[in-house]
Parts: sequence; structure tokens; C-alpha cells
Amino acid sequence: MKVNLAESILDKVDFSNYDDWEIYPEAQYTCGCGESVFFNFRHFRKHSRSEFSNLRHEDVLEIENVINDMVRTETNSFLDFYCPGCKRPVRFYYLSWAGGRHGEYGYRIKYVVDNTKNWKAILNLLKIIIRKIFRFS
Repeated sequence: MKVNLAESILDKVDFSNYDDWEIYPEAQYTCGCGESVFFNFRHFRKHSRSEFSNLRHEDVLEIENVINDMVRTETNSFLDFYCPGCKRPVRFYYLSWAGGRHGEYGYRIKYVVDNTKNWKAILNLLKIIIRKIFRFS
């Protein structure tokens, strides 16, 4: 597992009730296996400041062992899920905020915890093995 800056992983990291609708625009997360998952304002609002996790306990512990105090102090919410393609755990840490214009609130995704690089290496290794198997068949 690795902690990544959200800007390097997602195509959208800022959501505001003044600038975004409930379900559009969306942030796209693309897993190392190639599967894409989309998230919108409503998803972040649902999980804002919640302690509920969609992950199994052992996966939560693995992620929490990777994050540091900076992630904990800069964020107050998380959203986690399993990739629908390869079933590996992913967690977004984000900041729920209020202020700015009257009645404005929103979310800023700061960190993505995943193991994309590990999966890319595994997939590349599998491709090499498959090529060798079919070459000798």
C-alpha cells in the first residue's frame, strides 16, 4: 500500500455545492488493473465525517498502518471501496469544509491509498510468464 497525492491519481479533487451538481461532474479513479471507478459530490457528502468503512477489518488495518499523522491531521473524512476489477482495497482521504460564499460547503480529496504500482508490476510479470508459456507450447 502507498499514500499518493490525489492530484497525481484523480482527474478532479475539488467539489463544491456552488460549482458542482449532485452527480456531475465526476472524479475518475483508474486502478492499475485498468478498471475505472467514478465518484461525484453525493458520494463524498454521504461519507463525510463518517467512521463507516466498506472494507474488511484486515484491509482497514493495513491502510491505517500506512498512513501517517499528516494524513490524519489534514483530512477529516474518508471513502473506501474495492476495485470492481481486481478487488483490491482503495481509500480516499478528504477534507470536508464549509465557508467561502454564504452556505457554501464542499470536499477536497487530498490522498489516495492504494497499491497500484504493485499491481502493475504483478500484471507485467504475468504477461511475461504467459508469453513464455505460449512460446514453449
